[in-house]
Amino acid sequence: MATESTLKLMIFPPSPWSEKARWALDVAGLGYQLIEHVPMVSNLRARQLAGNFNPLRKFSLPIAACGAQVMDDSYSIASYAADHNKNANVDLFPQDKLTEIQYWNDLSNRMMNILRKRALPAMKTNQTLLESNLPPLVPEALRPHLTSVSKMAISYIDRKYPLSEEDTEQVVIEGFETLRKALNQADGDYLLGEFSYADIAMAVTLQPVKPVADKYIPLDSGTRECWTDDMLIEQFPDLIEWRDRIYQHHRSA
Repeated sequence: MATESTLKLMIFPPSPWSEKARWALDVAGLGYQLIEHVPMVSNLRARQLAGNFNPLRKFSLPIAACGAQVMDDSYSIASYAADHNKNANVDLFPQDKLTEIQYWNDLSNRMMNILRKRALPAMKTNQTLLESNLPPLVPEALRPHLTSVSKMAISYIDRKYPLSEEDTEQVVIEGFETLRKALNQADGDYLLGEFSYADIAMAVTLQPVKPVADKYIPLDSGTRECWTDDMLIEQFPDLIEWRDRIYQHHRSA
């Protein structure tokens, strides 16, 4: 049974941001009570966990709480994982590499914001995705007739995360080219010489380009289709292969 000191983690399972936090906690060997968020349906529970009851103040996932300590973004959750690390074989946040890790995390977030925005129009029209994103209690026979609920949730996300004028698709191209250059200069597959949160952040950034295998992040076929970008896959096949190796070596199925 969960106690007050149990780490509680609320995620939206398909979200790359949720994956960054969960991966860090898993690598650190930390246990947690997993709570899966259903857009719009479990918003109140998310606000309760975050201690955010101001309707004018946005909340974002993932959210983690342990006693009175609340973390409401993937980076702070990953930092918590590093501070409470039980895995002596891994240091996700080496003290002499913190500036570099922050750089890669910021780049990851900026790129994923753009990739998410670009995928939303297709998500609004994909019948499989719309039905799959309905709450689990909705009967199968009613799902085709209630997709407007999913469309509302997607439109809510669209409004919630606007892009600045500087955040264009060229940022994504330049970001992946920067990653490619850094990996070519690295000694092996790790951006900082050894596996760190920088590798997690950038590996997850490729999720909206070509989703990783279902054994790591299960997705419905509609989401997988909307998140598959043939142009970027053709342009950066080496990065997809790198991402798959990072998952194979450092992510439990």
